[in-house]
Amino acid sequence: MMLDKAKFNRNTAPLNEQQKKKIIAILEEYYERIDKLLLDLPANEKNMQKPGKDYISGHLLSSYLLAIAESYDYLIDKEHWLANAYNILLYFKQHIEKYYNWSLFYGLGDIAFSLLGIVIKSGEFNKFLKSLNQVICDIVLETLIQFENERTVVHYYDVIAGMAGVGRYLLLYIEQFRTKEDCLQERAALEEIIKYFVRLSEDIDADSKKIIGFYVANENLWPEERRTQYLHGTLDFGIAHGIAGPLALMTYAAEQDVVVDGQMKAIAKIISLFNEHTAIKNEIIYWPMILPAEMYKQSGAADVGSRMSWCYGSIGISCVLYQVNKYLGADSAKYLHNLEQIAKAPWQVYNLLSPIICHGFAGTMAMFNQIYRETFDEALLPGLYMCLDEILRLYNPDFLYGFKNIDYGPKGLPEEDDDTYLNGATGVIVALLSLFNPDSLHEKHLLIS
Repeated sequence: MMLDKAKFNRNTAPLNEQQKKKIIAILEEYYERIDKLLLDLPANEKNMQKPGKDYISGHLLSSYLLAIAESYDYLIDKEHWLANAYNILLYFKQHIEKYYNWSLFYGLGDIAFSLLGIVIKSGEFNKFLKSLNQVICDIVLETLIQFENERTVVHYYDVIAGMAGVGRYLLLYIEQFRTKEDCLQERAALEEIIKYFVRLSEDIDADSKKIIGFYVANENLWPEERRTQYLHGTLDFGIAHGIAGPLALMTYAAEQDVVVDGQMKAIAKIISLFNEHTAIKNEIIYWPMILPAEMYKQSGAADVGSRMSWCYGSIGISCVLYQVNKYLGADSAKYLHNLEQIAKAPWQVYNLLSPIICHGFAGTMAMFNQIYRETFDEALLPGLYMCLDEILRLYNPDFLYGFKNIDYGPKGLPEEDDDTYLNGATGVIVALLSLFNPDSLHEKHLLIS
């Protein structure tokens, strides 16, 4: 047995005994499974590698670290799991050149964020983390200099691979350790990231039109097939790849007194863009996912009916705008009401298929859980329970990892065996565990807190 079942006695949202029993059984099976992998990483390396790769994905290693961090208070043999964490870090150190970028997903920021939770809980590996911060900060500062002479690309600023994601990690580190150390390198790198966002918030000229600098020109669109779809470029509104991520980071930083010139003006400008691009259907407010540049500042250009997921969709943007406006003392009730409207909508409105974090029920449940944790607004519970029921329904112990990612594709709906946080089973596990863990950090990984 890996988990102390007696400690699952304080769930954030009310759960019945049947739900608790099934969740704990799924968690127990997961930790028993990954324990066998982590005890001897070299022996299991081949089975953990993706096809065509000769090393284990950094995001997979980070996902397992995060799973250890999030479950630390519930693990029976903590020393054993610290040894498992050490095995991950040893492998990571031996292959560090494979992971040499800054990103919060798939890069050094991913490892650092996940390790931070273990450092906070156990006090172990703090020197390793501090040295990792030095590398991250150096890369961030060098890269931002390069960006000054380049046109905007989504992956330069977004949450997944860009500066919004790694900036959230640096801010969280500062929040946790500024009373114990100076955090000068982390603050310096974070301030440069925010200055970059302030610069992107200024208008630029694109095809004889003024548009915010987060705009991505046609030749820089990714994936490349979008270049035939959006001939004049796009502006992305989502959390994963859009302006919601930088907006959230700049606001959370201001809340922690990390403020640079122009930051509050940039926050206000991005909020105004969300306000200008809305549509309402069945009393739910929607925003664009990917806005063609020619529709910039056109009312009613939102993607009505888009899926209710973390990466894109009304619920994710509502969650961020709720947090941002709450800090600013503005109309946060408007966005809480939108979350309530989404929570009572039938499941067909969600347009979700997969159990995962990114575009599935686990990510959506995480948002309901986070806002319920803050507000105790019972009107959010129907949405949370719907997501939970779907997650439990989609669990299959005969699957390789218990859950499959069901994605959206042009040729049907492919199913993918994946064990990572963003697109796989570990994210589902962490979201389920968070129902019992009021000190969870994974919502900060998603920039919804």
